[in-house]
Amino acid sequence: MALWVEAINRITNLAVLNDGQILPITHWFEDGGECEAEDATSCVCGPCESGYWYTVDLSEMDGVMQ
Repeated sequence: MALWVEAINRITNLAVLNDGQILPITHWFEDGGECEAEDATSCVCGPCESGYWYTVDLSEMDGVMQ
């Protein structure tokens, strides 16, 4: 089964995979390097149950505010 990041929460620093696994986001990045979550254009999360890490291009995700 292929896994991918389905959702990102910048407040809790958590990512949700399409199979329901919840992973910690370990690093936030912008063009100049590491940054705070609110300024990030990408992030790294993991590891999942299989030991994989995921990089996420945040421009590819739709923002939702509640």
